Amino acid sequence: MANEVNEAEEWLVETLKTNTALMALVAGVHTGSVPAEDHAGDYPCVLIQYARGYDFLLIGRPRLMTDALFSVRGIAMERDSGDLPTIADEIDKALDRKGTDGIRCWRQEPFRLDEVENGVKYLHDGGLYRVQVQTR
Repeated sequence: MANEVNEAEEWLVETLKTNTALMALVAGVHTGSVPAEDHAGDYPCVLIQYARGYDFLLIGRPRLMTDALFSVRGIAMERDSGDLPTIADEIDKALDRKGTDGIRCWRQEPFRLDEVENGVKYLHDGGLYRVQVQTR
Protein backbone atom coordinates (compact mmCIF):
# COMPACT_ATOMS: atom_id res chain seq x y z
CA MET A 1 0.00 0.00 0.00
CA ALA A 2 1.31 3.42 -0.88
CA ASN A 3 0.14 5.11 2.30
CA GLU A 4 0.68 3.06 5.43
CA VAL A 5 -0.69 5.88 7.65
CA ASN A 6 -4.09 5.50 5.95
CA GLU A 7 -3.90 1.75 6.40
CA ALA A 8 -3.10 2.17 10.10
CA GLU A 9 -5.99 4.60 10.57
CA GLU A 10 -8.42 2.28 8.79
CA TRP A 11 -7.26 -0.62 10.98
CA LEU A 12 -7.80 1.47 14.13
CA VAL A 13 -11.33 2.45 13.08
CA GLU A 14 -12.35 -1.07 12.08
CA THR A 15 -10.82 -2.63 15.19
CA LEU A 16 -12.63 -0.22 17.49
CA LYS A 17 -15.94 -0.60 15.63
CA THR A 18 -15.85 -4.38 16.13
CA ASN A 19 -15.64 -3.93 19.92
CA THR A 20 -19.32 -4.29 20.84
CA ALA A 21 -18.79 -3.20 24.45
CA LEU A 22 -17.16 0.03 23.26
CA MET A 23 -19.76 0.73 20.58
CA ALA A 24 -22.55 0.35 23.16
CA LEU A 25 -21.00 3.27 25.07
CA VAL A 26 -20.28 5.75 22.27
CA ALA A 27 -22.15 7.57 19.49
CA GLY A 28 -19.39 6.84 16.98
CA VAL A 29 -15.74 6.60 16.03
CA HIS A 30 -14.30 9.63 14.23
CA THR A 31 -10.99 10.48 12.57
CA GLY A 32 -9.45 13.93 12.53
CA SER A 33 -12.27 15.76 14.32
CA VAL A 34 -15.78 15.27 15.63
CA PRO A 35 -18.34 16.36 13.01
CA ALA A 36 -19.68 19.86 13.67
CA GLU A 37 -23.31 19.12 12.78
CA ASP A 38 -25.55 17.93 15.62
CA HIS A 39 -22.61 18.49 17.95
CA ALA A 40 -24.28 17.37 21.19
CA GLY A 41 -25.53 14.13 19.62
CA ASP A 42 -22.01 12.99 18.81
CA TYR A 43 -20.93 12.52 22.45
CA PRO A 44 -19.55 10.49 24.01
CA CYS A 45 -17.42 9.35 21.10
CA VAL A 46 -14.00 8.06 20.15
CA LEU A 47 -11.61 10.36 18.28
CA ILE A 48 -8.55 9.12 16.37
CA GLN A 49 -5.95 11.69 15.32
CA TYR A 50 -2.63 11.10 13.58
CA ALA A 51 0.17 12.72 15.59
CA ARG A 52 3.41 11.88 13.82
CA GLY A 53 5.42 9.05 12.34
CA TYR A 54 8.45 7.95 10.41
CA ASP A 55 9.46 5.41 7.79
CA PHE A 56 12.01 2.61 8.12
CA LEU A 57 14.28 2.77 5.10
CA LEU A 58 17.31 0.94 3.77
CA ILE A 59 19.67 2.43 1.20
CA GLY A 60 18.72 1.26 -2.26
CA ARG A 61 15.64 -0.63 -1.04
CA PRO A 62 11.93 0.16 -0.84
CA ARG A 63 10.47 1.41 2.43
CA LEU A 64 10.19 -1.47 4.93
CA MET A 65 7.50 -0.08 7.20
CA THR A 66 5.93 3.00 8.72
CA ASP A 67 5.82 3.69 12.44
CA ALA A 68 2.88 6.00 13.23
CA LEU A 69 1.67 7.53 16.47
CA PHE A 70 -2.06 8.17 16.95
CA SER A 71 -4.02 9.79 19.72
CA VAL A 72 -7.00 7.53 20.40
CA ARG A 73 -9.36 8.73 23.07
CA GLY A 74 -12.87 8.87 24.32
CA ILE A 75 -14.43 12.34 24.54
CA ALA A 76 -17.47 13.25 26.61
CA MET A 77 -19.19 16.38 27.74
CA GLU A 78 -18.54 16.83 31.45
CA ARG A 79 -22.23 16.37 32.29
CA ASP A 80 -22.23 12.95 30.56
CA SER A 81 -18.74 11.75 31.42
CA GLY A 82 -19.58 8.87 33.76
CA ASP A 83 -18.67 6.18 31.21
CA LEU A 84 -15.43 7.86 30.08
CA PRO A 85 -13.06 5.63 32.16
CA THR A 86 -14.83 2.55 30.79
CA ILE A 87 -14.56 3.90 27.24
CA ALA A 88 -10.80 4.41 27.72
CA ASP A 89 -10.50 0.86 29.11
CA GLU A 90 -12.36 -0.60 26.12
CA ILE A 91 -10.15 1.32 23.69
CA ASP A 92 -7.11 -0.13 25.43
CA LYS A 93 -8.51 -3.67 25.43
CA ALA A 94 -9.16 -3.39 21.70
CA LEU A 95 -5.78 -1.93 20.69
CA ASP A 96 -2.96 -2.56 23.18
CA ARG A 97 -0.60 -5.27 21.98
CA LYS A 98 -2.88 -6.21 19.11
CA GLY A 99 -2.47 -6.47 15.37
CA THR A 100 -2.91 -8.48 12.22
CA ASP A 101 -0.60 -9.66 9.48
CA GLY A 102 1.66 -6.68 8.82
CA ILE A 103 0.22 -4.41 11.56
CA ARG A 104 1.02 -4.22 15.25
CA CYS A 105 -0.19 -1.76 17.85
CA TRP A 106 0.49 -0.87 21.47
CA ARG A 107 -0.19 1.99 23.83
CA GLN A 108 2.90 4.15 24.20
CA GLU A 109 1.52 6.44 26.89
CA PRO A 110 -1.76 7.55 28.47
CA PHE A 111 -3.58 10.68 27.31
CA ARG A 112 -5.96 12.92 29.31
CA LEU A 113 -7.23 16.40 28.57
CA ASP A 114 -9.94 18.74 29.82
CA GLU A 115 -10.98 21.59 27.54
CA VAL A 116 -13.70 24.21 27.39
CA GLU A 117 -15.26 25.17 24.06
CA ASN A 118 -18.12 27.68 23.82
CA GLY A 119 -18.75 27.32 27.56
CA VAL A 120 -18.99 23.51 27.45
CA LYS A 121 -16.38 21.39 29.24
CA TYR A 122 -15.16 18.29 27.37
CA LEU A 123 -13.14 15.50 28.99
CA HIS A 124 -10.74 13.29 27.01
CA ASP A 125 -9.35 9.94 28.19
CA GLY A 126 -7.34 7.40 26.22
CA GLY A 127 -3.81 6.97 24.98
CA LEU A 128 -1.15 7.56 22.38
CA TYR A 129 -0.94 4.37 20.35
CA ARG A 130 2.02 3.34 18.25
CA VAL A 131 0.98 1.51 15.06
CA GLN A 132 3.59 -0.12 12.86
CA VAL A 133 2.57 -1.06 9.34
CA GLN A 134 4.76 -3.22 7.15
CA THR A 135 4.98 -2.06 3.55
CA ARG A 136 3.28 -4.57 1.27
